[in-house]
Amino acid sequence: MPCNITQADLGPAFADPPVDPALALLIIEAATAIVLGPVGACQVTNENKWRCCCVDPCQAIKLLASHLLSTLPTSGATNKDVLSERVGDVSVTYGNATSTSGLFAGSIYGSMYALLLGQYETCSQRRNSLPFAVAGRRGCGC
Repeated sequence: MPCNITQADLGPAFADPPVDPALALLIIEAATAIVLGPVGACQVTNENKWRCCCVDPCQAIKLLASHLLSTLPTSGATNKDVLSERVGDVSVTYGNATSTSGLFAGSIYGSMYALLLGQYETCSQRRNSLPFAVAGRRGCGC
């Protein structure tokens, strides 16, 4: 059964009126499409894949939607890399980041989503490689 997430499921920080219900709905739909794919049978198949890796896709959608809402320009949160900083007479300049690891670093929700996504991707890669693919689909009743 596909996840059926509402604005209330995101928690009190995203309740109406701080977050416009229409915007919350759009963000939830976008997060669902990112996690499970386009609307339809594809979502049911992908949800089962997440569950077979013992990762709750509904939780992933909630975290991603919360991250997207919390990093809106009006929220005050930013998602930019720190390239240099100065404290008193000491300054440090960092190299440019070469990975997308900072993509979800703008909020705790994004960091938690990245952990779930990593867990799912690791499991998915293992399940689709030999000898696991030959031995059968194991874990979470699959």
